[in-house]
Amino acid sequence: MMSQGSSIDEAGARRRLRSLIREQARSGSLMSDSAWGLGHDGLQLVVTFASFIVLGRKLGKDQYGAYLGMFGVVGPISGLTWGTYLAVLQRAIRERDDQRTVASSAITYALLMGSAAALLATIIGLLVIPTLDVASIVFISVSELVFFSAAYVSAALVQVAHGYAAASRVRIAIAPAKLLVLGVLLMFDAVSVRNVAFGSMVIFATIVVVLVLSVLPRFGIAPRPRVPSRELVTTSLTFALPMSAASVQSDGDKAVLNYYGMEGAAGLYGAAARIVSVGMMPLRALDSAAFQRFLPHDPSIKGQHLRRTLKYCRLSLSLCAVIGLSLYFAAPHLGFLLGRDFEGSETMIRWLTLYLPALAVSGAPLNGLLGLGKVRTRAAISLASGIVSLGLYVALIPHLSWKGAVIGTIVGEVFLATVGWSALVRAQRRFDAGVDAGPDASEALTATASVADGPSAG
Repeated sequence: MMSQGSSIDEAGARRRLRSLIREQARSGSLMSDSAWGLGHDGLQLVVTFASFIVLGRKLGKDQYGAYLGMFGVVGPISGLTWGTYLAVLQRAIRERDDQRTVASSAITYALLMGSAAALLATIIGLLVIPTLDVASIVFISVSELVFFSAAYVSAALVQVAHGYAAASRVRIAIAPAKLLVLGVLLMFDAVSVRNVAFGSMVIFATIVVVLVLSVLPRFGIAPRPRVPSRELVTTSLTFALPMSAASVQSDGDKAVLNYYGMEGAAGLYGAAARIVSVGMMPLRALDSAAFQRFLPHDPSIKGQHLRRTLKYCRLSLSLCAVIGLSLYFAAPHLGFLLGRDFEGSETMIRWLTLYLPALAVSGAPLNGLLGLGKVRTRAAISLASGIVSLGLYVALIPHLSWKGAVIGTIVGEVFLATVGWSALVRAQRRFDAGVDAGPDASEALTATASVADGPSAG
């Protein structure tokens, strides 16, 4: 009888969890949402290729390397603003905060923190990228850290209110902005780093104004200036750390190459990384669509987050294997995309495919930790991984050039995957032990986690 009752209770718990997932994923199935994400990334693919062809051929590998090097500075700092994107989902979906409060807090915080981040990026850019002028560095920093991030925070608010598909439509409308800037500059034969950065800043600022004053109200979201809530600020900063660490791994190597005077190598390596990034488009679409599905949590079900993570990881690893093999064999035939100035990038593409398997399995356990409320644990793991990669970049790049960048990236991803999975298994086992011990013990364990891992734990 006890066994039958337990089965009934577990079945009921599973039904509650499925209901919760349906509520927060009202936009449709994972495959449907992935299709919308793929539509956005498909458009982004066109923009990326067009941007690369125009900038690579007009700027040359040295100036293009300096341009990418500045994004190597902006990338890690962007965690301060892009953390707000994930914080909106965490506070509104998992913690069920009032959506109007989240909206007003998020937009205000994105603009304020973005301004501070842009100032920091400008200072570091002047020190690390000596071949770019001050105006270009300022325009890139403000464009990416203030306005571009605020636009995507607006998309996150749409996702909370109307689902992933609706948010994807907003992002699809934003994606061609930089392509429009390049088109205008081409007409006047005025393509330069400074002009591209200034045009991007102007158009993204315009987009933010239109989103906040016109688009968001149509979705029933009316942000008003207000002091950001303590909960949103804390959650944003907690997310900022792992996002910045991830950017150190993916973009920090270009900044280090520039710092050591290897602008040409940075241009070649950056071109190869862009090609690999384009190839990873399907995985990014899947990951973006799946993220919020890691957040629902039923305190009466054992093993839920580990099972969910394993299921996603099997899918992402299979997809990544196909992508990696395709890029490896296609690399020698991509010279027509890169142009004469970028000869040698084909070899770099093959080297970069070596880190893809680790990339496929490193992100999933970090999302699983979010479902268990282990936000600070996740942040600490990501920070440690970023430090490992950056340390290797600084140590290896002066001697091995771009090969040192590849080695640092691979080791960092392997470290992240190993520590992330270990932490997830331990956290799930501890939570399951609390469920076995009964409701009182489970509540006590949850309270302990809330103290240890911040306001979003539970």
